[in-house]
Amino acid sequence: MFVIYDSPLCCVCDHPRNYKGQPGLEFLRIVPTVWDDTKVINGEVGKYITMARRSGEKWFIGAMTDWTGRTAQIGLDFLGEGKYTAHIFADAPDSGENAGKLIKEERTVTAKDSLSIKMASGGGFAAHLTPAN
Repeated sequence: MFVIYDSPLCCVCDHPRNYKGQPGLEFLRIVPTVWDDTKVINGEVGKYITMARRSGEKWFIGAMTDWTGRTAQIGLDFLGEGKYTAHIFADAPDSGENAGKLIKEERTVTAKDSLSIKMASGGGFAAHLTPAN
């Protein structure tokens, strides 16, 4: 939601203590609130959306789905030249029943790659991509 929505106030409307110790909290610490570039990768109104947003040299990807679990391909052709480190936060296989579960992964990607994502019912996906040294 932090990547998709224009305002973080729409995403976090309860007390900060509710987030302490939760998986994926490190993503909330680094996601910007203003963007230099926005790309809508795919979507269908009321069903799902995938967006990529850039802040400086860093890219952030966000995806959300309705109550239909789905698999999607995210082409990374919006990335610049070179390699990027993708820090991925994805729904775990049981996220449909336990929304607090997620899978964290890190991998090296380029603009020629794509990510296959699986979103649980009511789930989503987030990634933070930084130029690799």
